[in-house]
Amino acid sequence: MFGFPLVKQERNPHNYFKDHQAERIGLEHTETFCGWLREVELTGGTYLVCLEQLVAALQDRSSREGVNVELKAHVEGFLKSQTAWIMTMKRLNVK
Repeated sequence: MFGFPLVKQERNPHNYFKDHQAERIGLEHTETFCGWLREVELTGGTYLVCLEQLVAALQDRSSREGVNVELKAHVEGFLKSQTAWIMTMKRLNVK
């Protein structure tokens, strides 16, 4: 679609370099992370079980020797949020 913007986003003052730094790690290691995802064979019968399998597999891969320290920390943060999501879904009795 081409034309004038439909909305104007007024950003709060903040440090754009800090934003970039937070995103840089994921961008630099996308290929590695996607490779890890491709290695995982999901066998669960529900989305939640598959997510649990995925989290476990990514924890395994990110904890291997030789993994970049920044990538490891980045993935651990991601997995922490996914684990919280899993726990929430279980408390709500979502399968």
